[in-house]
Amino acid sequence: MYFPPSYFQDEIREGFYIPGMTKRSWAAQMDVLEVVTKICDKHNIRWFAAYGTLIGAIRHRGFIPWDDDLDICMFRDDYERFNKIAKDELPKEYHLINIENNVEYDNFLTRITSGNVLDLSTDYLMTHHGFPYVAGIDIFPLDYLYPDEKKEEERRTKAAFLWELCDNINNSRDTRSYKDIVSEIELVCGVRP
Repeated sequence: MYFPPSYFQDEIREGFYIPGMTKRSWAAQMDVLEVVTKICDKHNIRWFAAYGTLIGAIRHRGFIPWDDDLDICMFRDDYERFNKIAKDELPKEYHLINIENNVEYDNFLTRITSGNVLDLSTDYLMTHHGFPYVAGIDIFPLDYLYPDEKKEEERRTKAAFLWELCDNINNSRDTRSYKDIVSEIELVCGVRP
């Protein structure tokens, strides 16, 4: 993706100072998005700008001046397909990180990154607009309502149960062991580890 050299100049936008390195971060994230977009286009996977990225695109015609990340979402079916396909189709230096392939990752989303360490190599800096850090984007699954009222009621019941359980744990109203809580979640949601 091409950005003119003037794009990387420090500037004040909407009263907020934006250093050139922040713009390099934005450009590197757009590179990651371009790779994701090519995979999605090839496999007919729909994605949408989300959260601050969507607000920025509409309100600021780009990134929100004080924002530092790029978020997209995919319908659940597309999200699951993307995660299966991307493992094999991302460039070798890119990383797909999610709860399914990294036991230490605790977010219910997928993150695609340009690497996994600070990289001062000439190739990396040239490819990512002089941004030596890991650049990435977050991909959120977008769930939807079931057209079948019975299935939708089951989904709502499970969601309410999980919400209440989390609230009880957070407010120390549930003192059961971790194992007992997980067993109940597995039973109610019909999942196994």
